[in-house]
Amino acid sequence: KITKCVSILFFYIIIIPVLLYVLFKWRGSRIALVEIMCLYGYSYVPFIPMSLLVIFPNKLLQVVFLFTAAGISLYFLYRNLGELCQKYLGELTYTANAYMVVVQLILLSLIHFSIYA
Repeated sequence: KITKCVSILFFYIIIIPVLLYVLFKWRGSRIALVEIMCLYGYSYVPFIPMSLLVIFPNKLLQVVFLFTAAGISLYFLYRNLGELCQKYLGELTYTANAYMVVVQLILLSLIHFSIYA
């Protein structure tokens, strides 16, 4: 279980920001890879209190806390990367934001169900 979770987290923490950086560079942005990785790192802050709240043995509450933290994290990413997406990606903006949301929710679901299954 730990190997699977670490692989998913590695993909989300390293690969997605690098792919986003390549996409921005391809479209002419001056954003640095470190800046994108810092934004992704700061977007994990809501998961700290969530990890304390999942002490409750109720599965429904755990899922609610997980998706609440994911929603806050996505909102943070959208507020900070949304303007860059609109400026440099143009028509790809909604597609990029949609993929960001879907990928994060899928990865969080995989992590949750691989740990608690």
